[in-house]
Amino acid sequence: MTNRWILFVIVVMVYVNAGVLTSLTPGHENCMKEKSHDVRVEVNNQLTLTHVSQNFHNTSAVDVEAEYRFTLPRYAKIYAFAMWVNGRKMNGRIVEKQRGREIYETIKSKKLDPALLEQVSDTSYKIRIFPVAAGKEQKIEFSYWQVLPYNSGIVSYDYHIDDDINPGPFSLEMDIVSQISISNVHSKNHEVVIKKEEHKARITYQTSKMTPGKNVQLLYVLGKKKLGIDVFCHRNKQGYFVAFITPPEEKMSVVPKAVTFVVDVSGSMSGDKIDQAKEALGFCVRLLNSSDVFNIVTFETSIEVFSTQLLAATPENKGKARKFIDSMHARGSTDLCGGLVKALEQKTTVPHNIVMLSDGSPSIGIIDNKKILQEIQTKSDESVRLFTFGIGNGANVLLLEELALKNKGAFCAVREYENLELPLSLFFRKINNPVLTDLFIDLAGASEIFPKNYNDLFQGSQIVICGRYENTGLRKVSLRGNKKQQQVEIVEEIDFAEKVDFPLIERLWQTKKMDYLLYNIRKSGEHAEIKQEVIELSKKAQIVTPYTSYLVLENEKDYEDWGIEKPQTDYEVKFDVMKQGYYPMKKMALANSRAPRQISFEMTDYKTGSLVDAHDVINAKTGQRVSFRDTFTPGEEVTFLIKFKKYKTVKRTMRIAPGSGPFIAGVPLIELQPLEYTSRKSQMTLGTFTYDYRFFVDGEEIEPHLLKKEKGIGRFYYTIMILPKSKLFRVMAGYKYREIPLARFRSGMSLGRLDEIDIEALITHLEKIKEVNVRLQELQMLVKSYRDRKALQKNTTASLNKLIEYIRKQNFPQKDGTVLMEALQNLVIIDNE
Repeated sequence: MTNRWILFVIVVMVYVNAGVLTSLTPGHENCMKEKSHDVRVEVNNQLTLTHVSQNFHNTSAVDVEAEYRFTLPRYAKIYAFAMWVNGRKMNGRIVEKQRGREIYETIKSKKLDPALLEQVSDTSYKIRIFPVAAGKEQKIEFSYWQVLPYNSGIVSYDYHIDDDINPGPFSLEMDIVSQISISNVHSKNHEVVIKKEEHKARITYQTSKMTPGKNVQLLYVLGKKKLGIDVFCHRNKQGYFVAFITPPEEKMSVVPKAVTFVVDVSGSMSGDKIDQAKEALGFCVRLLNSSDVFNIVTFETSIEVFSTQLLAATPENKGKARKFIDSMHARGSTDLCGGLVKALEQKTTVPHNIVMLSDGSPSIGIIDNKKILQEIQTKSDESVRLFTFGIGNGANVLLLEELALKNKGAFCAVREYENLELPLSLFFRKINNPVLTDLFIDLAGASEIFPKNYNDLFQGSQIVICGRYENTGLRKVSLRGNKKQQQVEIVEEIDFAEKVDFPLIERLWQTKKMDYLLYNIRKSGEHAEIKQEVIELSKKAQIVTPYTSYLVLENEKDYEDWGIEKPQTDYEVKFDVMKQGYYPMKKMALANSRAPRQISFEMTDYKTGSLVDAHDVINAKTGQRVSFRDTFTPGEEVTFLIKFKKYKTVKRTMRIAPGSGPFIAGVPLIELQPLEYTSRKSQMTLGTFTYDYRFFVDGEEIEPHLLKKEKGIGRFYYTIMILPKSKLFRVMAGYKYREIPLARFRSGMSLGRLDEIDIEALITHLEKIKEVNVRLQELQMLVKSYRDRKALQKNTTASLNKLIEYIRKQNFPQKDGTVLMEALQNLVIIDNE
């Protein structure tokens, strides 16, 4: 598979978690069943409005309080929220968060019908509803909007279907209009109905029972375009606009560059973080072009450099760098500022890209965020671009993001256990192909433009900005920048219309302004004036924020009684981008190609939005590893075992469909959690055989790639990845084992002695012994040992009788065999008593 196809499959993922309604009433947690699930999507030049309508049935005989949780893509925002009360649709209204909770609890105590929608995190929301009447249905509606991401000519929409849903009927309708021609439309997981014209497309899908965990993944490919600015406007009393700046997809020459890698090797990076950083750094060095120069700086309490100067990226120097990377160990404090200053001292005549891998938690040297930013700004110059990668869940996102923003770079957060190769490979693709650097956009007559800062324009990327305008009519908009050290200016004449209706653009501007205000609160602390501006804008735009919530009351009079004003703008969802029924239904014909196809597995952690790499993919039929270059014949049925470091192994059987390009297969992921323990041993000798420790959870043996063993002083340290809610942990060596209920297991506890006996494994062990007299001696030693007799006695009567029968069939001397069997029969008698 080529890199182009890899990007095609995984770069553009956007996900939405279809909500699940769960009862909070003790004893009735599983009483809510989904009756219907309808999704309506409008896409107008990437501005997208999604309306979700779900109906649930309370199957219990009591009224319950219920909670509805769902997750949106990053940067997506709630557009409207409503629920049905006594057969009537009631739209929610924005109130301050604390006041919303107080009103909800007050009304709930009177057993009336409130609902409260709150933002839990940047992307997660929850709705509390009371009561959901016994035996009745509860309908929930909400809408959200987003700008679909563009990457390398492809725009993608993904509606996530949770693994935990109790599936019912499902339908989806999607209409797309695009100023740039649409060259192709594709559904990855479902056989949908598609009708496409040059600038329009309609997709429909319907099923009587949705498959849990099988996402609706839709993408459309845009035709080629020249570099320019696409501007769309909305004007009511005030004018609003959004501008898309998109480079053409064309082959670019590789630009020589200098890359200095700055790597945090402090104590806070110990464990998986440092392993993750070393693996990622080695990957980066491999990706360097022969025309590049590079160096590596590590920082902890002290600063160390790989070379005194930038080196050419020759195979020999890359090999030396690999040895330097392998020698890294996490220790000491974190002089983050010192490491960056050392990187800035590298002298070069080509563009200098600094790539920093860190958890961003300075503890020595300059540790104040503001002072670090000031120091780097002072030492930096125009040729430097700083790209920061925050490793681990506790990364100092604010500092790392600000460092990148102020130094013409980009920030990427990577969670622990997540593979860094994908974001780093995308990063290298970008810096290898800058289309315009030192970008400046002149939007004459525009005001309050967001974002305030934007960086270079790279191949395969897109810049989206929005603002307001007062004066209407034709205006010149210019885009200036440097391309291959020559200044380029592109001028477009844009009609800032007097009358145009595209209300999502106003909502986009309001959201961007809200994000800017919240960013300043995170950066500088909570100021009463900015907080109040956020609350006022939230109420005006009806956007949920960390300071506000959506509240639904039973009728209009209730809103008046509580003093909750009606929104100034009616944001009732209206689908008018296309007329209903514009396209006749027609099933899209499958490609006739019978040529062999590669397979591309699409794997996303929908809790985090992170793309996931497989540890290994095995063809279950042949037992061979699957390479991305392998091809399969259309019509062939193949079963794969897809293994991960932090997710359960997936067994996926699929029939390869005919078509062009790679066959795209979605892979549902079940996250595992770490279990840590220690042991003085890692092996056990039984008779003449030595057995390695093996590990089982709930009867299933842990796969080797999910097990990590480290040798310490007089002790071994183990980490294994297990399913949440696992119950029983077993460690086994030969026929000896120990079992521990996981409810009693404490992280890091010592394993202790393996003092239980598995009779099936004991018989297998004895069968490996060729000499009859040696078998006899081992059995006699077991029976003589008090501890081993107690272990044998814990087995079932059936297991003990099986061992007795095994002894009876051996060619032992009659006296010895009789003594052994009598001893075991005594254990059976004791067990029965």
